[in-house]
Amino acid sequence: MAENEETNTIQTPADFGQFVLEKELGHGGMGSVYLGRDKMLERPVAIKVMLKSMGADAEFVERFKREAQAAARLNHPNIAQIYSFSIQDGQPYIAMELVSGGSLDKEMAQNPGTLDPVHVMTVGKQVAEGLSLAAQSGLVHGDVKPENILFDEDGNAKLVDFGLAAMQGDSSEIWGTPYYISPEKVRRQKIDLRADIYSLGGTLYHALTGVAPFEGADATEVVTARFNGPAKKPSEIRPDIPAELDSILLRMLELEPAMRYPTYESLLSDLNRFLANARPAKKASSGPRVKLKGKKPKMRLSAEGGAEAISGDEEIPSFNVDDIADIENGDGEKKGLSLGAMVGLVAAGVVLLILVITGSLIWYVHATKVGEAKEAHSIISSTMVKERKAIDTTSEAIGKYVSEFAEMTAKPEKEMKAAVVKLRNMLSDEMKAAAEPLIDVAPTKDIEEAIAYTNSLYTAAAAQAEAVANAAAAEEKAKVEDANSATNAPANAASSTNAVPADAKAAVTNAPAAAVAAPAGKKEDAKAVEAKKEEVKKEEPAAEEPPAQEEEKEETPKVQLPSSITQFSELWNDVYFCIAANIRLQAELDILLDSAKDVKKIHDEAMAKLNAMLAEGSLKDDINAYGTKPVKDLEKIMVALPDGFESTKAKKWVELARRKSSTFSSRLKRIMELADRQIAAAKIRAERAAKEAAEKAAKEAAAAKEAEERKLKIEEETAKAQSRFEELVNQRLKYLDWDPAIRQLDQLAKDFVTIEGKEAVRIQKKKIQCMKSMHSIMMRSRGFRFPDGSTIVKADSNGITVKGRDYTDRKTKKKVVGKQQNIDWKKLYFREENRGKLSRMINGLLLKGPEATKSGPMVWSDATLGAALTMQTLLSDVAGAEGFIPVLVNKAVKGFEPNRKYAEMWFKDVKLEQEEL
Repeated sequence: MAENEETNTIQTPADFGQFVLEKELGHGGMGSVYLGRDKMLERPVAIKVMLKSMGADAEFVERFKREAQAAARLNHPNIAQIYSFSIQDGQPYIAMELVSGGSLDKEMAQNPGTLDPVHVMTVGKQVAEGLSLAAQSGLVHGDVKPENILFDEDGNAKLVDFGLAAMQGDSSEIWGTPYYISPEKVRRQKIDLRADIYSLGGTLYHALTGVAPFEGADATEVVTARFNGPAKKPSEIRPDIPAELDSILLRMLELEPAMRYPTYESLLSDLNRFLANARPAKKASSGPRVKLKGKKPKMRLSAEGGAEAISGDEEIPSFNVDDIADIENGDGEKKGLSLGAMVGLVAAGVVLLILVITGSLIWYVHATKVGEAKEAHSIISSTMVKERKAIDTTSEAIGKYVSEFAEMTAKPEKEMKAAVVKLRNMLSDEMKAAAEPLIDVAPTKDIEEAIAYTNSLYTAAAAQAEAVANAAAAEEKAKVEDANSATNAPANAASSTNAVPADAKAAVTNAPAAAVAAPAGKKEDAKAVEAKKEEVKKEEPAAEEPPAQEEEKEETPKVQLPSSITQFSELWNDVYFCIAANIRLQAELDILLDSAKDVKKIHDEAMAKLNAMLAEGSLKDDINAYGTKPVKDLEKIMVALPDGFESTKAKKWVELARRKSSTFSSRLKRIMELADRQIAAAKIRAERAAKEAAEKAAKEAAAAKEAEERKLKIEEETAKAQSRFEELVNQRLKYLDWDPAIRQLDQLAKDFVTIEGKEAVRIQKKKIQCMKSMHSIMMRSRGFRFPDGSTIVKADSNGITVKGRDYTDRKTKKKVVGKQQNIDWKKLYFREENRGKLSRMINGLLLKGPEATKSGPMVWSDATLGAALTMQTLLSDVAGAEGFIPVLVNKAVKGFEPNRKYAEMWFKDVKLEQEEL
């Protein structure tokens, strides 16, 4: 598709999306208009293609799309219908109704200042009616001008360019044609419907007078002129313009919006009043009239006073008394007659003349009545032929439309099914199960509602047919009864009392059943839909049935589907909407066509009766009296058929189905292309994820193995630490060799590889350190006084020296100094006779708190725990040790809470008191 770089127009013919551009119709500053053809619907369209520079402006495209959508919702006979909006090769475009009957500006160019005022104001009325509908939807056209007023083949005006002109509402530019632009638009003020009224007034003014209401040397002068004073009265420019139009047009062209017509209703009221006065309304007849053509006989008097019958301008000779003076005899001689003979001759002539005239009159009257009857027969028969032909033509058009609509609305489903098959092949195995509910959606409620709607239509139609049949039967019965009463034959009345004819009753009885079984004109479509619904129901598991087994199953991992897959459900909604629309339309038009089924019967029966009446010599009035009913019956069908057809076509769901069908292929194509890319990317991601998962699993397995090995190592090292401590109890601690024991644990820690193992060693080492702390306090016990009065006078690393209490001997009365006793530490710890002293030292030094030992809380608490450990490991055989340990442990923890963790590990059987809050 080549483009001209200067005009940015497209060389035709050319493919353009779903359209074929056949030729350019014109171009302007925004783009070009082309005669196009919709390849899908095979209908001519007008396509306005914007410049590529505008397609590059995202804000313009979005605004253009929004306004085109709003304008597309307008459905009015005087507004060109917008079919679709899209972007092709970077150029936004709208496809609209092709209006091919010319335009107002061309009429103005061909007839400058001479257009019929009634014609111009009729155009204005039609445009105002279209603008009124737009105003009700909140739309302002913004550029009403002769070029935007086109005519269809019947001469009706249609306003175009709604989607483009309306965009001026949120633009900083001034849009409009200088001759017709409203003042408030020039002032960049907010505009409303009154701006369109102004532009329409300028357009009608120009069309009537041949000149614009305001003119100038350039566009600026033209625009400025409207602010310098009002326009001239149109009648001053063209004297034959009615004065009533002066006031209408000048009010439309008021400078201030408040002075113009406030609503379209007020404007249309004045336009209708003018048109009614300019064209007096003809009195409508109550039904078709049959007019007989012929010439009325003309009569004139002769000189003798007789009456003659003449036809047209035929000259008939007259008699004169003066001309009858002499009568030639047999031999040619003139002889005079007597007065009596002359009177007799005159009288005989008069009688003869009267007889001739009377006979002529009788013949003429008979001939005239026969002619009138034939003419009435001819008019009625030709009228019925025309009516039947019109009905047949409309019925044929309806049938064609039904087929085209069915084919059009079936196409999305066909394309969708093919796309689903293709998509299933594209999807990976992991995606198929998750995607299936989205790519093959069950029929929506649209189908059920359409079926219910068509059922109601058929039920109503059957009820109406029954009512008509009953009424006809009642009328027939009444006629028979009247005839029987007139002929005294009541017996015959019984034979004509059928309430409903057999065929009518069958139609009434079968109609609802047929409606339920197949509610649409193409009943196989409804059956297919019902079959599909049943098939879907069978495939779906019953919700109330419990699972066969209650075994817990592993939850299936959720599969992340491409975003394009989720859009398939929206496409299916459109598919089912189109199917539902076809079901509705088929039913409506099926019932509509059914109303014309009796046309042939009405026509043939009427013609047979009319021919018989004419052959029997029936008069014009009798023929007209009988022929009025079939003419009216056919006329009623002839009028109702296209009205119903147009009414059905104009319904919103019909147009919406058309739009969805027309855009479905392109939307499906885009989604399939997107799905192809996304699924391919998803497969790559899945492969990468699988690889990463495998690597992760391998790493996790290795880590698990390492963790297990480490766990075993920790257990091994912890056990070694505990075992070494137990060995040290016998090897070192029983000999109070604290430091060598600690060094041996440090040496063990060097061989450990785990932190937990080293920590286990530290905890065992902490035990020895606590026991050593208790021993250190014992070594500082100088001055400690035992209950028996003995005192520790020396304490060092070797042991303690205990001096007995001084006393006075009873016999000698002399003071006796207590004996001193050296006790090394091993004897103090492990000799039975000394353990009492050790117990009293622990009780007196540690249980009284840090003050007694002159040390801090942590050192004292460690020493107290060390005392409990000493009792647990070295002095477990001492009587009462088991009961003394809990006292020491709780005392130590209470004095220094951080040691609780060691107490819990080392003394699992000791119940610790709760920390005071």
